[in-house]
Amino acid sequence: MWQKFLWPFALTLAAGLAIPFFLVLLADPYGVSPIRAISSEIVVPTQRRFIVADIIRSRRYDSFIVGTSTVNSINPGWLEAEFGGKFANVAVHGSTPYEQMRVLDLVLRQKPMPRMVILGLDDVWCSRVEPARYHPQAQFPDWLFEDWNLGHFSHLLNWRALELARRKLEISWSSSKKRLAPNGFNDDLPPDATWSLEKAVPRLTADVQRAMASVAMTSTATAHFPTVSLLDKSLGKRPTATRLLVVLMPTYLPQDAVVIAPDACKAMIADIVREHGGTTLDFMRPSAWTTDASNFWDRLHFRQAIAEMLPSRMRAGLEHRQSQDGLYQRLD
Repeated sequence: MWQKFLWPFALTLAAGLAIPFFLVLLADPYGVSPIRAISSEIVVPTQRRFIVADIIRSRRYDSFIVGTSTVNSINPGWLEAEFGGKFANVAVHGSTPYEQMRVLDLVLRQKPMPRMVILGLDDVWCSRVEPARYHPQAQFPDWLFEDWNLGHFSHLLNWRALELARRKLEISWSSSKKRLAPNGFNDDLPPDATWSLEKAVPRLTADVQRAMASVAMTSTATAHFPTVSLLDKSLGKRPTATRLLVVLMPTYLPQDAVVIAPDACKAMIADIVREHGGTTLDFMRPSAWTTDASNFWDRLHFRQAIAEMLPSRMRAGLEHRQSQDGLYQRLD
């Protein structure tokens, strides 16, 4: 008797699970499905930790800029104009050094091998205290940055995947729906016209004071920078034909501020990058850019004019030219 009810119940349950699972596989919001039916050029706006792996795996790009939100305002088109190739911006906002290296590792494993990689580093890399592995307020999907395996399917039958699949389908049907550029570029900073010195200065002052207090709480007696070893491990996977440029990003540095990223740390980074065949450019130094409050939204995020000029300065530094105006230093 129970079998009369059991089989319909089992079939209904199976259908109830199979239909949404099949929908997720067709929409493929994470870029891991073997039966994708919607172009990977349709990128759903969500946490970038869940977006960049698909952009990297799409095979549309041969060059990448990797880092945190400090590189997010750099348009891949500007990099293409300076370096050639086809660039994607795979920055992850607020990412820890470990999370950045997970992104870089996936980039370096791509076939065919990447033509060029630009890695933008913030001063957290020179912390004398080891940063947290993951951002405390953001989920990092480690599984997305692993090579494809059957275990990926276990992450596709949940409400997050179903909602992203629904949104991707909706975007594919309506050109008016908000979507991200396929190359990952999405400048999340406010419109430049809304910047004002009156608002920026208090924010910059508070940011610098917090950074200086953090440095004061740690010992500066030894040149111990635990995070730098992560860089060595990841760059060891770099294909020899991949051009590598590491950029210490411009940071607001008022004249009276203590050194947040000491020369000893920068030298360690440059040594590792050189050992792996790359070039290091240091924009994280006092200059006409970094000492001028009018160039920044906050201590780490520069305004559009700086973002637009950075690619040409990167190219100049890569072509064995030191900056005549002191905006950067090539760390050979």
